[in-house]
Amino acid sequence: WSSFGLPNDNSVLKTVYFVLAYIFFTTSLSLMTVPHESLLPELAPEYSLRVHYNSALYVMNSVGMMGSFFLAATILGFSNTENFTPDLKPKFLQMALIMAVPFALALLITFFSTKEDDWREVPKRPFNLAALFSEYKLSFKSRAFRQYIALPFVSYLCINIFSTASPFFLRYVGRIPARLNFYNTIIQGGQMTAFPVNYWLSLKHGKQSPAKLLTPLIILGCLLSFFISPTSSPDWAFYLQAAAGALVYIGYAGMGMTPSTTFPDTTDVDEMVTGRRREGVLAATNNLVSQIAVGIGQAISTMTLGAFKVDTNLPETDFQSDTAIIGLRIAFAVLPALLAFSSIILTRRYKMRKTDHELLCRAVAEKKETGAVRLTADERAILEDLAGMPLEHMWIGQRENLNEALGVRIQG
Repeated sequence: WSSFGLPNDNSVLKTVYFVLAYIFFTTSLSLMTVPHESLLPELAPEYSLRVHYNSALYVMNSVGMMGSFFLAATILGFSNTENFTPDLKPKFLQMALIMAVPFALALLITFFSTKEDDWREVPKRPFNLAALFSEYKLSFKSRAFRQYIALPFVSYLCINIFSTASPFFLRYVGRIPARLNFYNTIIQGGQMTAFPVNYWLSLKHGKQSPAKLLTPLIILGCLLSFFISPTSSPDWAFYLQAAAGALVYIGYAGMGMTPSTTFPDTTDVDEMVTGRRREGVLAATNNLVSQIAVGIGQAISTMTLGAFKVDTNLPETDFQSDTAIIGLRIAFAVLPALLAFSSIILTRRYKMRKTDHELLCRAVAEKKETGAVRLTADERAILEDLAGMPLEHMWIGQRENLNEALGVRIQG
């Protein structure tokens, strides 16, 4: 959060600098998130236990976000946010230094306190560029993972289009940029309040239920924003936009909870198909797709504002053109609402239940122990539906030796 003395009038040099800084940051983030996500299937092998662990993750994530917003509000102003000018450089550097210490300590503590099997004892597969792409391609072999990966992609796309347009909507439609930090604190608080609901729904009605029941609130929040106009009173505009933003983030909490709790289950389907534990590969694929969605979401929002001639350098006291206001509404409300609707449809297509997961875990364990799996016709149909392929094409259905016609015996 500092340009370290680069001249303000050299926009090319500063652009290159911040692009490289952002690439360094996202790469570092990936180095943390991939092993972090990879640990969960091993830490919590049981279906419902994964909900408990993800709920703890959700709480800590919310505490971290709220702490960061309060820090920003303390330094930049809570109800009277300072204008973003070069004079704020020292304050941004101050925030960076304060945040870096606890964030780095948390990673170091986790790294040195988490124990696993000695990696030198694990058999190594050949590693080259062809093998790398083959592993990524193999991730999409199971239908469960293909259905799953669409969920975080759409959710990240939705929230990044919304969040990128949000400050400009607040500035030029709500016309209350001084309350930006207050607004951010409210909407993140709304996301935190969704935790007990998400937790209860996941345990009581299945892991898909938070997304099914809370995602429609995103559409409601987007519709609510259409009652805000540049001529609205500042207080009315702020309260209405805060309510709209809170609804969007409560809905996003449900939309995001479902992928985080279902990801570990897809690693078990992958093992049923490939015969290997590949949490790291699946987590890396998930991280790659999510970061692509973040970039695309920010690009779509920015290009939409540009296409509708939104002047982002215009003082908040001046009015944008009618065309620009339409562009702001599309980026802030229309596109997120459409993506939220798409997410509801995708969530309904992902059908793995607790009983399905218990069945596939039993099948994998039996295959490892005896070399074959005994299944009823109905059980076979369930596993084939999860994997999206015939049983004979999966690891658990492969022949063990030439004396067997199939490595699977069908009962019933």
